[in-house]
Amino acid sequence: MIILWTVTVTVPTMSSVSEKSAKRQMYLWIAYNVVLYAAIVVSGAILFMVMVGMVTVGGGDNDVKDDWIEVNSQILNGVFTWMAVTNHPFFLFRLIMTVRVLGIRRWSWTAAIQKRIRAARYLSRHFPLVFVDTAIDRRNKTQRIEARDGGVDESGGDDEGYVDLAVEAERVEEIAYLRGDAENLRNTFVMLNWNCIFQYPITAVMWAYDANSRPGYVIGIFLPLSFLCNFGGQYRIFKLNKAIKARRSAGVEGPGTAPHGPTISSM
Repeated sequence: MIILWTVTVTVPTMSSVSEKSAKRQMYLWIAYNVVLYAAIVVSGAILFMVMVGMVTVGGGDNDVKDDWIEVNSQILNGVFTWMAVTNHPFFLFRLIMTVRVLGIRRWSWTAAIQKRIRAARYLSRHFPLVFVDTAIDRRNKTQRIEARDGGVDESGGDDEGYVDLAVEAERVEEIAYLRGDAENLRNTFVMLNWNCIFQYPITAVMWAYDANSRPGYVIGIFLPLSFLCNFGGQYRIFKLNKAIKARRSAGVEGPGTAPHGPTISSM
């Protein structure tokens, strides 16, 4: 099972044309996900009701019942396969980007500085809660200070929870991040990549065998693993976002914090 995750839609404000294009892209992405999840819900519901006997098909004919089960199983498998194939390149690329930024301590390996900079800037566009572009944040702070000096409170009384990162924050050029948060994100990408990988054996047996000759142990092994990796990855992202936002809104920075360090932007 694959759940679409962390697709970032950037809405530029510099021109109305680019803003309309970004909104159109966002609406298309929402419609795309609605169609996929509708197929999962409908086929899953039909499959469940037919299997447990809540719905009688074919007048109780077992062959007809088996056909309904097989068709809806193939629909679900097709949707999950499509989501795995389309998501896997993004998950793999983002895992590579986080490894470039963090390096591999066990092997004492660090990517070239230019690769680290490009990777950090890419990640800051898609995961600004973790990889903070301090140049953008400084501009935002300057605008907010100027607005307050001019008697205009642009925040509407809410400072949006801007807080400084601790002094242990690492930097790659203008991008700052806490290693613990970045490693959490890296491990999440590892789980989501395994989620996609575990889908492929399921697809192979679903397409290569018919319902009577299909080896059931393959689905029995890989389907739970796929579910666990998917939900584990989603839970890690939820916990990471919650922890960062809690630190930001509470202003809890821990011992030895920098009074003018980089801040966490809203995702």
